[in-house]
Formats: sequence, C-alpha cells, structure tokens
Amino acid sequence: MVQGELDQAIQQIIKDSGSANAVARTFIRPSGTEDVVRIYAEASTRAEADRLAAMAAAIVHRFCDGVGDLPKI
Repeated sequence: MVQGELDQAIQQIIKDSGSANAVARTFIRPSGTEDVVRIYAEASTRAEADRLAAMAAAIVHRFCDGVGDLPKI
C-alpha cells in the first residue's frame, strides 16, 4: 500500500464522518515493538473520537488485509 493512498483514505473518512469542520484528527502508526497498528483519535467529544477511531480501524483493516472481524463503527 502506498502511503499516499492511505493518507487519502484517512482524509476521506474525516470528511465522511462530518469532522472536517470540527477539531478532530487521527493518527495511525505501526508499533515499533509489536505486530500491531496503533490508532489514536482526538475530537471535541468522546463519541466522535470513538467513531473516528473505528472508521480509521476499518480503513487499516481493509488496506492491510486485517485478520478477524472488521471493526465496528
């Protein structure tokens, strides 16, 4: 997966989530010590941050051929 494609997908979930006009962001990075991807989300409410994190997790799951069930939004 090309980093630019993942960046575009993340920007799209922010737009789709309705967070584009609010203060919200998400960080996705591989762990340096474990075979996992870490996802952080910040938003004006916990519910919005949880939703943004779930959307980011779904993107990572799809683009990285995730194992197990697709994360729930």
